[in-house]
Amino acid sequence: MGKVFTDFSATYYTKVEYCRNPYPDVPGQYYYPSYGKGCQDGPYANDYLTNQVPPQFSASATLGVRLLDDKLTLSGRATYMGDRAGSYVDGVLPSTLWVAYTVYDAFASYKVDESLRLDVSVENLTDRYYFKLSQATLPAPGRTIRMSLTGKFDGSEKNTGLWPYGPLAATASDSDWTGFYIGSHLGFGFGRDARQMTSLTGASDLLAAQEVAGHTFKDLSRGLQAGFNYQFSNWFVLGIESDISWLGYDDNSEGPSTEGRPGSLQAKLHTRLDWLTTLRGRVGYTFSNRWMLYGTAGAAFLKQTEQRTQFARPSTGGITPIPAFAESISSIRVGLTLGAGAEYAIADRWSLKADYLYAGFGAENFLFPNARAGVMPDTTTNPGTGTFPKVTGRKLSSNIDIHMLTIGVNYRF
Repeated sequence: MGKVFTDFSATYYTKVEYCRNPYPDVPGQYYYPSYGKGCQDGPYANDYLTNQVPPQFSASATLGVRLLDDKLTLSGRATYMGDRAGSYVDGVLPSTLWVAYTVYDAFASYKVDESLRLDVSVENLTDRYYFKLSQATLPAPGRTIRMSLTGKFDGSEKNTGLWPYGPLAATASDSDWTGFYIGSHLGFGFGRDARQMTSLTGASDLLAAQEVAGHTFKDLSRGLQAGFNYQFSNWFVLGIESDISWLGYDDNSEGPSTEGRPGSLQAKLHTRLDWLTTLRGRVGYTFSNRWMLYGTAGAAFLKQTEQRTQFARPSTGGITPIPAFAESISSIRVGLTLGAGAEYAIADRWSLKADYLYAGFGAENFLFPNARAGVMPDTTTNPGTGTFPKVTGRKLSSNIDIHMLTIGVNYRF
């Protein structure tokens, strides 16, 4: 049977009174002289206290229970805020709408050992819309979920696992995660590329804008990883890992021409994402030395290639634009990555892993300085009127987010 605990507190104002102070340098003179020298049960017009009047009655009650030899604590809290105490005068300064409200919160805490504690809370459980005492007319936060893991590295107590009950409990045959490892993985990647094409100077250009569109992508990936782990005596694991994934994303977008027959092109853009590599730190915790959960974050590097093909209408022999020349540019982009995963030791040196990684890359510009204003060539009868000889250039801005789901195998030395 668990241990039940409770806490209750309440405040009730029997009287609230506000009095004016005299001017320090003018004897007998008071602020707001039209109200006289006395006191009243609320603040004055345009007084900054208008939105700080406390509720006449407020109360808070907490009820909880401790279970599993006090390792697990579950509790709930109800908080009531009543109507404002006293009265107030509305003036130039706006008054925050004040309505009595009740808010419910729930909390859970699990003490793994003397070195590690997991806390979870859900505040404003019913997602109540209300205003706190404040000068700003900003509502309080809605339903808020928080989770934290607090621990000490290399603590003195070596625990029996994050959940010491049933099949996940530690055994004497469990292996140590400390050491170097290498492995391979297969994955599925998806994401989006928010992109924009302008003239080379960055000025808006309708034809340039039609050459690209923001789009999503998805494809399979495969790769390799290597790293090093160090396991502390209280089952924390710190490590560093680098991986590389070869991507299969390849896409084309087409810009229509307004100077050829319907359906003809002004330009074609070919986008290829070649590979993604990361260098990350890892913080993990083992259930029993066979299971390990970890979080990871670090730097990401992406090889991206863009090729733009310019079309032109033939000077003789046809009216449909054909490819004239191409410009290609590659860039190794730098971004940030974070994620989480799990690994299971299937033998002394072999383990299986599954993880999720997010990689974000801010705006990167790709320049095509020889892009043309159009596809029409000069004519012998009207020289200088063609749009193809006019060089305007193009600037592509690309902003990429990638999500990776992978499974893999590691060999530990």
